[in-house]
Amino acid sequence: MSSRTERLTFGFGFAVIAILALLLFPAWKSYNDAPPAAAPAAAVDPATPVRNTPRQVPRPTRSPEAMERPATRVAPTPAPAPSTAPNSTPPAVARLALKAARGDCWVEVRKGSSTGESLFVGTLATGSAKTFSAKTLWIRFGAPETLDVTLNGKAARIPASTVNVVVTPRGLRSA
Repeated sequence: MSSRTERLTFGFGFAVIAILALLLFPAWKSYNDAPPAAAPAAAVDPATPVRNTPRQVPRPTRSPEAMERPATRVAPTPAPAPSTAPNSTPPAVARLALKAARGDCWVEVRKGSSTGESLFVGTLATGSAKTFSAKTLWIRFGAPETLDVTLNGKAARIPASTVNVVVTPRGLRSA
C-alpha cells in the first residue's frame, strides 16, 4: 500500500471513531447524570451501625376497681384422665378391600410375597369388590386409579400407575 492510501485509511478510521464518540458521549453523560435507582425498602446500609434497642411492649393496665381488690390466681386445670380407648396398636392381620369403582382393574394378590400362595389373579369388573386378609399381602395392580381401597376399614391410597404393593396391618408401600 502506498503512503497516500495509508493516510486516507487512517483518516477515514479516525473520522468514524470521532463521529461515534460525538454521538455516544451525550448518551453516556445523561446515563451518568441520572439519579440512582431507589434502594429497596429493606436494604441496610453496611456503614450504619446496628443498634439493638429493646422492643417496647405495652403493659396491661388494671382498672381502678381492679386495683382495689387483690389479684386472684386461677388454679391450673388438672390433666385429663387416661383414655379408656382401645389399644392403638395395629391389628395383627391386614384386611384389604378392593372395589372397582371407576372401571375394570386387573389384580394379582399373593400371600406373604411375590412368590407366596396366589389368592386371586384376574380382573375386577366395574362395580365388583374383593376382600383379602393376611398378615402380609403382595399385590400387583393393572389400573389402580379405578379402585377404591380400604385397609382395616380406613381408606388407603395407592399409586396411580401399574405397581406392585406390599400390604401389612400398618399400611401399604411400593414393593
